[in-house]
Amino acid sequence: MIHYEHFTLSNGLQVYVHQDHSTPMRRSILSTTSARRTNFAHLFEHLIFGSSKHVPVYDEPLQEVNVSIFWKSQ
Repeated sequence: MIHYEHFTLSNGLQVYVHQDHSTPMRRSILSTTSARRTNFAHLFEHLIFGSSKHVPVYDEPLQEVNVSIFWKSQ
């Protein structure tokens, strides 16, 4: 069984945290579960992986510190 912490932020966002110190990697998973909010995963994809004026290349700095981001819509 994977041990994790679960808590809910004041805005209703549910957060699950699992720490595995065997590999120096970070991973974020974005998930939408509401039928009314099915487009959030697609929106987050554009927000996270798109560039901006202040962050022209988003994924390279994350890869340098072994961060991966995963999203899904259920």
